[in-house]
Amino acid sequence: ILERQKQKAEEFEQEYEQQKEQLSTVQTEIQDLQREIERLQNDLSDKKSQARQLKGSIAQVKQQMKETVNGIVQIQSSKLEAVQSTWTERTQDLRSKKLEAGALEQRRQSLLEEDETLQARLDEFYRQIDELQKRAADPHEQAATVG
Repeated sequence: ILERQKQKAEEFEQEYEQQKEQLSTVQTEIQDLQREIERLQNDLSDKKSQARQLKGSIAQVKQQMKETVNGIVQIQSSKLEAVQSTWTERTQDLRSKKLEAGALEQRRQSLLEEDETLQARLDEFYRQIDELQKRAADPHEQAATVG
């Protein structure tokens, strides 16, 4: 009987050590996922900051476009030659500003889409962490994994 109890104690100790190793592995995986989440959150924060900056740039370009148009409207008709020259310069400037505003808007949309992608990845990592934490907390799950 003593020999059987000793053998059972050794088996229990081996199983305990295996579960400790699995727990350590799961904790390491959780830490890795948490680092990845932190990195993704920083990326997301950077992308949001870039989107805010682009939004400010777009507003500035729109204001410049408005000022350019207002300048064109205020030109006196008696200075037709100067008006024609200024008109050509300002029209070209307006076209380039519109192109720039369009490019900035496309970049902003791209950042918003990337933001959504990063958010989806972040949600998936949280789901994985929850799953790993549940597995780590459930002794039946650990025993099933060992077995």
